[in-house]
Amino acid sequence: MKKLLLFALSVITLQIVTAQNAPTATTGSPGAVGDSYAQVTGTVNANGSSATVSFQYGRTAAYGNTISGSPNPVTGNSNTAVSATITGLVANQGYHYRVVAQNAGGTTYGNDMVFYTIANTPFAPTVSNPTSTTLDVAIRGDDGNQFSQTYVIRETSTGKYVQADGSLGTDPVFFEKKEKLLQAFHQIPLIHFR
Repeated sequence: MKKLLLFALSVITLQIVTAQNAPTATTGSPGAVGDSYAQVTGTVNANGSSATVSFQYGRTAAYGNTISGSPNPVTGNSNTAVSATITGLVANQGYHYRVVAQNAGGTTYGNDMVFYTIANTPFAPTVSNPTSTTLDVAIRGDDGNQFSQTYVIRETSTGKYVQADGSLGTDPVFFEKKEKLLQAFHQIPLIHFR
């Protein structure tokens, strides 16, 4: 009897799977900032794949809002500058923001940064009741700004500044926009505005 040996040959396919690295993300300095908008920037490296880019922003470091970044997505192995323009912001306020990059390897959050929107332009003072030695000046406080503002009043013909007592002096005196400010400016020496 003959012995028959059977050999089974199996083909083994070996597939090497490498884990995808999470992207890197660094929040950059703000770009142009206005009273109701701000450009935010950052750098993203997709680490050899494709990564989506967004920015989180809000009044606190809890953020609460997200906007898509550009370019989006970011691909490859190099650092890519990204940005977004946030609109609909409130004047004279601070906002937190950070860049966020995500791919199959994970999500990376950039560092927290802060920008401040520009204040609304204050209203021009109202001048009334001029006499040869005094006039009344009123500053409106309803310009939409959240924080107090300071003012300096300069007499243009002499280059001197109005002092707290209404006299003129060489050093500027800063007055703060508050309810008492309106009373403090009554009956100050005649001042020429331009």
